[in-house]
Amino acid sequence: IGRELIQAAETQEGKLVYKWDRPSDPGNYVYDKIAWVRYLPGFDWYIASSVYLSEFRNTANTLTVRILFIAGLALAIAVIASFFFLRRLTRPITSLAETASQVGQGDLTAKTDIRRYDEIGVLADSFNLMVDRLRDQIENMEIRVAERTEALNRSVHNLERRNQESAEINRMGELLQSCRSEEEVFTVAARTGHALFPEDSGRMYMVDDHQGLTLVAQWGTGAPLRTMDESHSCWAVRRGQPHQDPPDCEVSLCPHCCEPGMISVCNPLLAEGAVIGVIKLNSGTAETDIDRAVSERKSLLTTVAEQVAMTITNLRLRERLHQQAIKDPLTGLYNRRRLEETLQEELSRAERHGENVGVIMLDLDHFKQLNDAHGHETGDAVLRKLGDLLTRSLRWEDKAFRYGGEEFTLIIPKTNAEGLGKLADLVRFRVEEQVK
Repeated sequence: IGRELIQAAETQEGKLVYKWDRPSDPGNYVYDKIAWVRYLPGFDWYIASSVYLSEFRNTANTLTVRILFIAGLALAIAVIASFFFLRRLTRPITSLAETASQVGQGDLTAKTDIRRYDEIGVLADSFNLMVDRLRDQIENMEIRVAERTEALNRSVHNLERRNQESAEINRMGELLQSCRSEEEVFTVAARTGHALFPEDSGRMYMVDDHQGLTLVAQWGTGAPLRTMDESHSCWAVRRGQPHQDPPDCEVSLCPHCCEPGMISVCNPLLAEGAVIGVIKLNSGTAETDIDRAVSERKSLLTTVAEQVAMTITNLRLRERLHQQAIKDPLTGLYNRRRLEETLQEELSRAERHGENVGVIMLDLDHFKQLNDAHGHETGDAVLRKLGDLLTRSLRWEDKAFRYGGEEFTLIIPKTNAEGLGKLADLVRFRVEEQVK
C-alpha cells in the first residue's frame, strides 16, 4: 500500500482508492477507503490522509442537510422580512391609491393622513396640496368661466360692431360715388351717421355764402341749431381740427351748441385746405370708459367727414369744370359750344311737339371803336353789363349765349314772331337806356 501511495502522489489527482478493513472488523478488507497523498521535497516526505468513503459520504450528507437547513431558515427569515417591508411600503401606497380613488369619484375633501419623512411622505404631501388646489380651482371655476365668457362676448361684440362699422363705411363710400348733388351727399351722410351712431344725435352744417353755418342734415333726437351766423364761432371751423366739448355748458367753448349732459364732438369738413362745413355729434354715452368711447367715435366721425368732404369737393370741382366748359367766363352766359347743343335740343323738342323756337342774333355796334377809345377793360365791362342785362330780360326757360366777340344769341322756346320781335325791341330799348 505504501508503494501505491507513493505512485498516487506522482499522479495529477494525488489520490488512491483501495480496499481496507475496519477496526471493528479486522482482517476483512472489503471496505472502500480513499487517500490523498502529497510529496514534500524539502523533507522527502510523503504525507497521506485517508478516510472511509462511507464516513465521508455521511459527513457530506450531514453538512449538506445543515447547509440546506440554514439556507431554508435564511430564506424564511428573508421572506418574512420582505413581507413586513413590502407591507410597510405598500400600505401607504394603498392608502394613497384609495384616497386618489375617492378624489376621482368627486370627493375633494378626501386627504391622506400619511406622515413620513421619506419619498412616500413627500408624495403624500404633494398629493394633498394638489387636491387643495384642485378643489379651489373647481370652486372658482364657475366665476372664472363666467368672467372669461363675458370677456369673450365683449370681444365678439366689439368684432361684430367693427365689422358692421366697416360695412357701413364701405356702403357709404359706394353711395357717395353715385351721388350727383350735394343734397344726396347730405342724405347719405345722415343715413350713415344714424347707422354708425344709433344712440347719438348728429348734425351736419355747411358754410354758406355769408360765412355762416346752415344745417343741411341731421339724425337722432335733440333740438338742432338751424343756423349759425358766424362760422368762426365754431372752434372746429376755427382750428380746422376735431374739437370735443365737455357736458358742462358753463366751461364749454361753444355755448351756442352745447347741450347739458351731452359730450359734443365736432369734426370739420376740409376741402382744398378750407373748411366747407362741420359734422357735430352729441353723445350721452353711459359707458364706463368714456375716453375710449369718445376716441372710437372721433375715429369714425373723422372717416365719415373725410369721405363726405372729398365727395363734395369732387362734385363742386365737377360742376366748376362743367360750367367752365359751357359758359363764357367774362359774361357768365353760355358759350357757343353750349349754343349748338341747346339749339339742336330745342329744335328737336319743337318738332316733336309741334311748337316754335325763336332765335335772336344781336351784336354791339361800334364795339371796336369803344375798345380803341377806352381800352379793353372798358370793353370787357360793357360785355359783362350786357350779359347781366340779357339774363334779367329773359324768362327762366329762355337762354342767352355769347356767340363770339360782341355777338350774342338768344334762344326763346314756345314763342311766335310777334313775341320774338317784342323781346328784341325790349332788349334794344334797355341797351339804349344804359347808353344814355
